[in-house]
Amino acid sequence: MTTARLIRLGPIFDNVLINATGTSTSGVIELPRGGLESLLFKQASASAAGTGNVKIEYAVSEDGVTFGSFADETDILASSQTSYTTSEGVHAIAFPNPLARFIKLMLTGISANPADTRVTVHGQLREGG
Repeated sequence: MTTARLIRLGPIFDNVLINATGTSTSGVIELPRGGLESLLFKQASASAAGTGNVKIEYAVSEDGVTFGSFADETDILASSQTSYTTSEGVHAIAFPNPLARFIKLMLTGISANPADTRVTVHGQLREGG
């Protein structure tokens, strides 16, 4: 019997600055067999102007070159401000299991997101078990 374990991938985004309604798109991520288990999301906003508020979207591809629209898929995280009472800390987000072989992630600031919001995202996959 094999013991399952979580393996941390990444970072996909490493302390990325997302100002106001700005965006940042990851590189191409090849999904391992079995897909991603979850994303580890950490947001920090040192601003006195308010709490950071970002969303995480994804787009899929079969060849790693031509991707569908981010708007075609349900947001992984629609609003960090709505989902978490505090933006400081690490949160595990269940990842959908797309049938595609490749994905890209996109971070987007929402509405009054402070200009100094920084975000780090890692992936986790389950191996064995």
